Amino acid sequence: MSVGIEEVWKNFAEIKLYNTKGKETEILRWEKHIYPYFRGKTIAEINNLEVSKFTRYLEEKTLSPQTRAHILGLLRRVILQSIKWEIYSGPPPHFEMPKFDNKSLRYLTIEEADLLFAELKKRSILWHDFSLLALNTACRSGELLKLDCGSVDTVNKCLYILDSKNSKTRVVPLNKVAFSVIKKYLTKNNENRVFTYKGKNIDSVSPTFRRCVSAVGLNENISDRRYRVTFHTLRHTAASWMIQEGVPLLVVCRLLGHCSLKTTMRYAHLDPTQRELAINVIEMATKKIFSSNY
Repeated sequence: MSVGIEEVWKNFAEIKLYNTKGKETEILRWEKHIYPYFRGKTIAEINNLEVSKFTRYLEEKTLSPQTRAHILGLLRRVILQSIKWEIYSGPPPHFEMPKFDNKSLRYLTIEEADLLFAELKKRSILWHDFSLLALNTACRSGELLKLDCGSVDTVNKCLYILDSKNSKTRVVPLNKVAFSVIKKYLTKNNENRVFTYKGKNIDSVSPTFRRCVSAVGLNENISDRRYRVTFHTLRHTAASWMIQEGVPLLVVCRLLGHCSLKTTMRYAHLDPTQRELAINVIEMATKKIFSSNY
């Protein structure tokens, strides 16, 4: 027994995507890529051969490896869910997921940051201040956009970041720069968001930031997205500067709210002093053991 892919998707969207952050994106992936290809098919008909053909079809559309992985991942989840719901009893097809390295490798130098913030200050004080806070807290843009006044502790000078990417709450200390910025935007109503524009909530980073990046030439002649400056680059910059100044990886990991140290390890190469320190520790121990030979 097998049901049609349309029926399974309808239940999947209603039950599994209900009130999820990426619902609209998943629906768009389904309607644009998956449904047109598998329209009219049952789950049983989507076998290993059909999945391989669909994978090739996505490759021919010149989609990025990450986009193809998201589309294939959604199809796989829908099929596996039909098995969990016991409306399909056959084996799931095999999915060969695209391999990719989509991690941003870009961070700003002091000189580049100086150029960018000077341009931001000329164009928009709001986005200059918002960006300055992001750099000095290493917070994600979404975390700061959703930040309400009640989550700012002016006594202990810290932020309580709620509903962040890993669904945990973390405490972010405020340095002098960050504290002076955020004080400008606090209101007496704790339910109000810290950052608003003309009395309305802001849901995304303004194009002003992108225009400032272009104006100072930070993305000039750079096509690889891993090396292009985006708003998220401010978070990478904060982490990179901390590592370069010798802040331990574990401390940076906790400040960034990473689930594991593995994610923070992308910055490890920026701290040559730790390698030198490790080697020197071995040298000192060796001298103690073989003191007569040195």
